[in-house]
Amino acid sequence: MSKATRTIHAAQQGKLVKHEETFEDNLLPSSVEIKNLQSIRPDLVDFVVESARKEQDVRHKLREQEMSAYQNNNKRDFIINIIGLVFAFVLMGGFMGLSYDLIIKGHTLIGSIFAATDIIFAIGIFIRKSSKGKH
Repeated sequence: MSKATRTIHAAQQGKLVKHEETFEDNLLPSSVEIKNLQSIRPDLVDFVVESARKEQDVRHKLREQEMSAYQNNNKRDFIINIIGLVFAFVLMGGFMGLSYDLIIKGHTLIGSIFAATDIIFAIGIFIRKSSKGKH
């Protein structure tokens, strides 16, 4: 049987992690091995074929679980991003409302500084977020 090796390199918490897997590429033995098994015991070939079928089913199920976990992780990240955007929008709107209220009550300088700080903070968040996406 032929073997395949898969190597995965990933960075986790600032450290490079290397993971190697070696697995059987072919689930069934070669034709020579099948003839030898059949000469030993005829029903052994059926057992090997059934075992290969079960192994393939397990591989498919594991692959589906990996894909499901990956999709769930992506959905979770998307939901967290949406919640963060909504929260930031509400918070910035509240700060702008507070600035407006300060300006209306006659505290023009403090209200203007508060509004300018809010805008600069929002711009800084967008710049920082867009620069993270490029790396």
